Amino acid sequence: MRRGVFGRAVLVVGLTLLSSSSSAIKPTEHFRLADLEKERSMTPEKFADLFQRFFYELYPKVRPPEDFLWQRAGDCDDYAVLGAYILGRNGFKTRLMQVQLTGSNVDHAVVFVTEKNVYLDYNNRQLRNKLVKSDPTLRDVATLVANSFKRSWTTAFEFTYSYDEGWKKPGWVIVKTNAPDRDADRMSAQQSKPRP
Repeated sequence: MRRGVFGRAVLVVGLTLLSSSSSAIKPTEHFRLADLEKERSMTPEKFADLFQRFFYELYPKVRPPEDFLWQRAGDCDDYAVLGAYILGRNGFKTRLMQVQLTGSNVDHAVVFVTEKNVYLDYNNRQLRNKLVKSDPTLRDVATLVANSFKRSWTTAFEFTYSYDEGWKKPGWVIVKTNAPDRDADRMSAQQSKPRP
């Protein structure tokens, strides 16, 4: 009889361990904003992996995160803003960047993760390599984004976004035809370097 009790105890412990290890968010399941906010070990890689089964759907404004997650469909703005929000909560320094492409009225947003020198791009959500390695300047990111579209770019800007306010606050703006050494983010980085 003790053997049966011991066997049940092992089964209960095993099921508990299995359920606790399977509590991680999976890309195949629906998840909510609260699930992402609770995930304390979120990295850029883990975040990018969660969106591989989402669909592209253009929307004129940034969607509330719950709508984006529930519908599992959205665009680059929805993804970049949510990435900046969730990764920022997990201690990563992020920068939202938007690139205006030539030949169309299309722009594209990405979220840059400073500690890793990579950006997350919604267009890469189904690729094996979801993170794009880049130097941290707007110009470098804009060039890589434009190349991924096989286009050129005209302007790029950094912005912030708050779900509460619901609008983008532009920061630094750069123009492709200006001299790179005059780019605002480059000049700021040079000014913040300690002098010998």
